[in-house]
Amino acid sequence: MMDTKYLLCVLAAALMIGGCASKTPPNQWQIESAESFDSYTQSYLKGEEVMAQSELSGAIEEAKRSADIEQLERIYLGACALEHSVGEGRYCTEYRRLSAIRTYRALEAYASLLEGALGTADIEHLPPQYQTFAQYRLRGDVSGAFNELISMKRVTSQLIAASLIKDRLNDTQRDYILGLASKYGYKKSVLFWLRETVRKGDGERKAGALARIKVIGS
Repeated sequence: MMDTKYLLCVLAAALMIGGCASKTPPNQWQIESAESFDSYTQSYLKGEEVMAQSELSGAIEEAKRSADIEQLERIYLGACALEHSVGEGRYCTEYRRLSAIRTYRALEAYASLLEGALGTADIEHLPPQYQTFAQYRLRGDVSGAFNELISMKRVTSQLIAASLIKDRLNDTQRDYILGLASKYGYKKSVLFWLRETVRKGDGERKAGALARIKVIGS
């Protein structure tokens, strides 16, 4: 799957299969980059800003060590997807800066999904867990898209997908995503969905969301 971790780990996993042959694989930088990004994912969503930035910088530096543009694009696009899930977008700009140098079809399809510019022909190039979701989304079938979102195995994928249809979710659906983020202790995501509840929810939910924001947002 090409969510935040998959974007980085496919090659790393392949290298580790034969790890017994050598204590230090020649592409150790790629494994370390993937591990740093995985740590960044957790820190970022939990709202641990200083730690998250340090871990992301580590992932970026490991990728730059080899001058591998595709790996660097994967890191920036993975960070872009995470940011998108909480309404931010700094690293989406960084991804676009690199994609202007060289474009990779699978990465571009994923970027188009995040940007709301995905075409039907691009769906087959998406990570498998997003393909059916994208089909429902293109048809305007929010219920189908949300049900597909629920079936995704990775919580980060669910949060990213939910952010792509946030303006069309109902109160019950928003409550589900908020509960999911809360279950995993993803404070940054919790605050984002509480603000969405304030913006789109009914009166009682808005009041409850505002009270929670005051408690956990300080």
